[in-house]
Amino acid sequence: MAALDHVVKENGLSYTECCFERLDGKTVKKEQALQT
Repeated sequence: MAALDHVVKENGLSYTECCFERLDGKTVKKEQALQT
């Protein structure tokens, strides 16, 4: 979960929780694509 951890540190938990609850995983795929 390096991508998730990166997002948390960069933008904060509020951003992560909001996006992950709304998109339900789509944000994870976006972050992985950016890091890959």
